Amino acid sequence: MPAEAIVIGALGTNTLTLAADKTLGAHPYLTVSAHTRYARETLGSRAFLAPEHKIVLTEDDVEARTIGRFAVRNPYLGLRNYTNNLMRHGFTEADVDGSGSDALIDALVAHGSPETIFSQINEHLTAGANHIGIQVFAEDPTASPVPAFRVLAEHRGVQ
Repeated sequence: MPAEAIVIGALGTNTLTLAADKTLGAHPYLTVSAHTRYARETLGSRAFLAPEHKIVLTEDDVEARTIGRFAVRNPYLGLRNYTNNLMRHGFTEADVDGSGSDALIDALVAHGSPETIFSQINEHLTAGANHIGIQVFAEDPTASPVPAFRVLAEHRGVQ
């Protein structure tokens, strides 16, 4: 398989450097725009960078955080590679403890109006991402994300 066909789910310096040297680039998961900025600096300008960002299409903060916590807490807040990475980029042990602080969940799970959601995920582009992989969550974890994708597409506008 050619290196140009591979991206690595890289978070830290070693795996980001490996991604830049040996593959097309990196696809970091469970990150914030501060990590994207760091990843771009580490990867250099030529490597592909596509962070993931979670989305809950609701303007109700309590509902969004409830759904978001379910998506983030288990297993990710129990995995040190993710929690250490989040703490390297501005969060505290208290933020990543248990089910995550409101500030952590708000940073990892964009919610609100479509315009608010796009504003948050576009921070990754400003920080150096080439692409943002969005993952939609809803109250019903078995629900299709397609209706939410359609709503978001209708509000995307020209970027």
